[in-house]
Amino acid sequence: MTARYSLHFGLNDYSALTRANIEGTFRNLLGCVNDAVSWRRFAAEKLAIPNANQKLFINPEEVTKPLVLAEMEKLFRQLAPGDVCLITYSGHGVQAPSYDPTTTEPNGYDQCLVTSDFTWREPLRDNDLARVLELQPRDALCVLIVDTCHSGGVTRLVAMEAEQFVLVRTIEPPPRIIHDLLIAQSRQPPPVGGSGFGPVNTFDHLVLFAACDREKLARETYYSGEFRGAFSLVMQQAIESLGPANSNTAIFTLAGSKLLTLGMVQNPQLETSAATMQKPFWPGAAA
Repeated sequence: MTARYSLHFGLNDYSALTRANIEGTFRNLLGCVNDAVSWRRFAAEKLAIPNANQKLFINPEEVTKPLVLAEMEKLFRQLAPGDVCLITYSGHGVQAPSYDPTTTEPNGYDQCLVTSDFTWREPLRDNDLARVLELQPRDALCVLIVDTCHSGGVTRLVAMEAEQFVLVRTIEPPPRIIHDLLIAQSRQPPPVGGSGFGPVNTFDHLVLFAACDREKLARETYYSGEFRGAFSLVMQQAIESLGPANSNTAIFTLAGSKLLTLGMVQNPQLETSAATMQKPFWPGAAA
């Protein structure tokens, strides 16, 4: 019998990085915790994931590099053939120079998630995620939804309902990091397209939905009285509208259309194999 699991991470509060005197400007976000809480509720109501099989991490002391990787590893090690899991992450993202020669990307920098214990030397890099994703069984399915920017110096924009301004919040790398990034980019220009998490994913057993490509900005919006990540919001709307048994391509296409309707031009990404593109978003769901 197929088992269903989920992990949900949401981080609004980056004040610990400022208190720790980490170089750069780290502004708090508004909608990431709401995203995580909403995904947990959505997973129970729309994807039939039992509450006992879900984990929610929204406290800053929880959303750390070691915990994110450990929880993903723990989940993958318990998956049996035919099982499905959903992992969602909402927060800041950034490009950081690759200082470790054993993990350096050809272009000299990595795409990173900005966790509450972030440092420029030891961030949660795409390489770290790739290593833990290697543990996922090939006969189980993982759906990964990442609602964060992947460009250097992450900005999330907030579109305020019924108001005429946009609140811009930026993680500003310090001059030393900007210098290192510019040197890396001068050696090889940034690649075009793709989510930014290493090579484009073409595996049958992993489906990655990313809020934007390497060069675009992930945005937040004010919807029904609360701040939300725009991509998380439209993904939920698309799944609910078409049904979770519809194809990954159909759901992704509708979500992209809804983003444009909101005025959000951020070029979301869907990465998986060509065959899995046409398979149901959530296997075993009622049509």
